[in-house]
Amino acid sequence: MKYFISLFFLSSIYATALAQAPRKPVQFSGIVIDETAKTPVPYASVVVPKTARGAICDARGWYSFVALEGDTVHFSGIGYKTGFAIVETAPTENTLSVVQYLEQDAIELKMLTILPFSTKEEFRQMFMNTKVPDTDVQRLRDGLDRDNTQLLASKMGGMDGGENFRYYTNLQAQRYYYAGGQTNFSRSANGTPIPGTLLSPTAWAQFIQAVKRGDFKKKY
Repeated sequence: MKYFISLFFLSSIYATALAQAPRKPVQFSGIVIDETAKTPVPYASVVVPKTARGAICDARGWYSFVALEGDTVHFSGIGYKTGFAIVETAPTENTLSVVQYLEQDAIELKMLTILPFSTKEEFRQMFMNTKVPDTDVQRLRDGLDRDNTQLLASKMGGMDGGENFRYYTNLQAQRYYYAGGQTNFSRSANGTPIPGTLLSPTAWAQFIQAVKRGDFKKKY
């Protein structure tokens, strides 16, 4: 029993002596890499907690600062889980390089609806009190100006909207309803264009003679 107590006492003294022994400074350098994309993590934080030792990575993910042997270094970045590394004894010239990989940390936020006004009454008051820019007001006034409307009407060839519509439909009737080379048109009682040969007695006589001769009978 005394042997075990003595061994425990000596181990405690040895551990305390190691803890109190001065730690050597180490130039701790390296690069922080995205574990998935295998690309540098810019501006990541590399710090030893509760101390003033640490650094911020540059745009290429590189870092370098003076640490002490045995320090636990934390690597963190926006959108990544925190990584850890222990500063070991430097092999040569008190320099140590570490490539640290960080795992991406996806954070899913709850759906949030943002409204500019808390109530309909607040929206109504804001709408009624909103001042319209002078440029928009002037544009509306120009659109309703009598001189401008008369100028636009004069460019329509002296016809209003209804007259232009009837003129267009009449042109369509001449183009599509009466195909076959008829170019001489007259007007019916309701204004619909009809071929001029439809009222020609000579044309009707020629048509009757053609029927008597059997010109329209199917020939085998």
